[in-house]
Amino acid sequence: MLNSARLARLSLKNRSINVGLSWPNFKAVAGETEMPSQWGILFLKNGPETQKSPIVVYGRHKQSLADCSVLRGIIAIDGTWKQAKTLWWRNPWFTRLNRISLNSSHPSMRAQVRAEGLSTIEAIAFTLECLGERKGIPEYLRKSYRELIVCESVRV
Repeated sequence: MLNSARLARLSLKNRSINVGLSWPNFKAVAGETEMPSQWGILFLKNGPETQKSPIVVYGRHKQSLADCSVLRGIIAIDGTWKQAKTLWWRNPWFTRLNRISLNSSHPSMRAQVRAEGLSTIEAIAFTLECLGERKGIPEYLRKSYRELIVCESVRV
């Protein structure tokens, strides 16, 4: 089993991985000085607006945000779809974050349960690209993931 979240942690600065099923609150994950209104959590295809755009950021009150520069951080849930659903319900503070809905026009590099599914690192790369991050960063993440897939298929 590939762990693309670990690869993302090794590839990105200013990142962390929190392992577990639930945390008491947002600050326990992001830090005491961080504000939930300045963070987003990744979602795949969520609503008719995302069909028109590769990415839509929804505020805490489900309104779409035109200015994404308020985002200081992103939370990406890593695991199976069942695990992600469990994490969502066990951490009600997720609803205090902005929701980043993804509508990737590119299929995942690996087979996914859902057609629109992406690995964690692919979703992070796609989001960073859409939010205007330097082009080299998303490209590096995708390249690293592609190499990991090749190494994994050789081992099997």
